[in-house]
Amino acid sequence: MTKVRYVYATRFIPLTLHYGQIQVQRLDIMEFIKQLNLSLEKLFDELCEKISDKRIISSGIEISQVNLGSVTGLVIVVYAFVEDS
Repeated sequence: MTKVRYVYATRFIPLTLHYGQIQVQRLDIMEFIKQLNLSLEKLFDELCEKISDKRIISSGIEISQVNLGSVTGLVIVVYAFVEDS
């Protein structure tokens, strides 16, 4: 019987900061695209290190907007289900 293991890597990209009534935009659109690209690249590198030479059954990316107190941003999760011997 084959065992399946869930492997993942996560990143948070802050987008806006709230100081009382003041809202500060952290990134313009071009900076955001560069940051997103860099984050995805690092996430896939991290996931590949964790997977090593295992067979990938399924993989995916989840991106969600979240509010953490006074910070709004994106949480990115890259995951894979791999065969574990």
